[in-house]
Amino acid sequence: QLIILECYPWEGFNTVSTDGFQQGYKAAQYLLERGRRNLLHITYNTEEDVYKWKNEGFSKALNEHGLEHPSGRTIIAEDLEKVLYYGAKVDGIFCQNGSLKQIYDTLDKYKIQVPTDCDIITINPQIELPYVKERLENSGLIAAQKMHQIIKNEVNTPFQILVDPQLIVPDSYLNSIKNSTAIINKEETKLQTMLT
Repeated sequence: QLIILECYPWEGFNTVSTDGFQQGYKAAQYLLERGRRNLLHITYNTEEDVYKWKNEGFSKALNEHGLEHPSGRTIIAEDLEKVLYYGAKVDGIFCQNGSLKQIYDTLDKYKIQVPTDCDIITINPQIELPYVKERLENSGLIAAQKMHQIIKNEVNTPFQILVDPQLIVPDSYLNSIKNSTAIINKEETKLQTMLT
């Protein structure tokens, strides 16, 4: 018997995976709670099941807040330039961590600052950003337990087990939000003083 880890939970196979639907859902919830409404889901491939799965969760959270998530708001990183070039407002992004450099470079070109103008949430980042953590350690432990049960004929196969992802917002990111808010408030106060 074979157990496939961290994949789309295809029927007919034994799989143990982080719940991609919940990753997308929790990412959108976080962005919405931050007051963001013009959201993008930037992915590697808009057609593969594992990415569609995340997008379904992302769209569901938006729908629950009375917002639509049209297909043009799920893109690959190369298309961010076009979206911004044609004037679309973007203030929240959910993306894969492999596309972060390209996203930051494009946002920088259009003078969009993170987190002042736009929040980014990703999956297991290498830099200090909010992320929806893949629970790889849990998946591995569950898979080992299931394999033991398979050997002892104690479990029905095939099975698909989903592990709930964890939303993590690093303290350093929270501090950058506080600092950017303080700068904005200071600038607004300066402007109000000039106008009076």
